[in-house]
Amino acid sequence: VAYGTEVVEPTATRTGYSLVGWGTTSDATIAVETETMPDNDVEYFAIWKINKHFAVWYANNGTNDTIKVDTLDFGAVIIAPSENPTRDNYAFMGWSATTDGTIISDFGTMPDQDTAFYAVWNINKHVANWYANDGTNDKVNVDTLDFGTVIMVPSENPTRENYKFIGWSATADGDTTSVFGTMPDKDTAFYAVWEN
Repeated sequence: VAYGTEVVEPTATRTGYSLVGWGTTSDATIAVETETMPDNDVEYFAIWKINKHFAVWYANNGTNDTIKVDTLDFGAVIIAPSENPTRDNYAFMGWSATTDGTIISDFGTMPDQDTAFYAVWNINKHVANWYANDGTNDKVNVDTLDFGTVIMVPSENPTRENYKFIGWSATADGDTTSVFGTMPDKDTAFYAVWEN
């Protein structure tokens, strides 16, 4: 560059960093103004600032409520929240990089952009036990059902010598019921009702 000529700053890029300006030493932290070329050689060194981005952790329970937001440097190790989220009637399984993706255990390092992770849930399963209720309480049927699933009676009625089966009850000595509802968030039982 000729003496007295305006010094034009070049464009420089570095993944994960933003250019702050140019300094006259390799460890400079404050940029200098480049003006015109002096009557000697001169060196300029790029001054970089590491980029920061958001790692957002979502509950992913239909509302995508934010659980936690981390502001991390580019390249920083991403660490999951120390406390797992909770959701009624569901078990927390882990985290995914997509709302309906597979569970990951290694979250890697912070990319040069915001990133998000989503809780993965499994609906709770419980057992509906159907008892013969004939003095031995032998099980007639066992159904493993998701929470909230409609409970259906066994396709075949139980039999008992010298008794007529008249329906099912929610208690061993209760009246028959025709409404079984949906699976609660616990095991449940129904008992055959007999008439002799």
